[in-house]
Amino acid sequence: MNVIGEVEEEVVVETVLEEVEEEVVVETVLEEVEEEVVVETVLEEVEEEVVVETVLEEVEEEVVVETVLEEVEEEVVVETVLEEVEEEVVVETVLEEVEEEVVVETVLEEVEEEVVVETVLEEVEEEVVVETVLEEVEEEVVVETVLEEVEVEVVVETVLEEVEEEVVVETVLEEVEEEVVVETVLEEVEVEEVEEEEEEEVDGRGRGGGVW
Repeated sequence: MNVIGEVEEEVVVETVLEEVEEEVVVETVLEEVEEEVVVETVLEEVEEEVVVETVLEEVEEEVVVETVLEEVEEEVVVETVLEEVEEEVVVETVLEEVEEEVVVETVLEEVEEEVVVETVLEEVEEEVVVETVLEEVEEEVVVETVLEEVEVEVVVETVLEEVEEEVVVETVLEEVEEEVVVETVLEEVEVEEVEEEEEEEVDGRGRGGGVW
């Protein structure tokens, strides 16, 4: 009985084990199936995600392309604007340069005119100076000639005065000489008269003495 019981127990255990194994197998199969399903669903999801991602990527690429295109268009616009601005700047700089050249030319013309005016003024001043110098020289010459004439006149006058003085002196001398001559003549006459008187007195005395 014990053996039978043990055998039965073993059989039961075996059957239980078999059932358990079957269950385990079923469970493992179920698990595998579930895993497969899960894998499939995951794969599907992954595929969907991949599709979504690819779509997103395409969309993103399109968006990127659009943004790039927009940026390119903006850059082109910016470039054209820049080119226009550069052209305007070039035109402005050219205009400014032309204006500067015109200003420089006008300034140069004004400077040349001023220089011409200055040279003309200098020439006029030089002419005026020359004229004034000539006038001064002429005045000096006139003054010199006048002075020379005056000196000549003075010399003539002094000579005349000297001549007159000499003439006066000569006349005075002549007069003095004449006076001296007259005086000497007078003196001689007086002497003669005195002598005659003395002779007469002497004669008178001689005669008288004879009478007495």
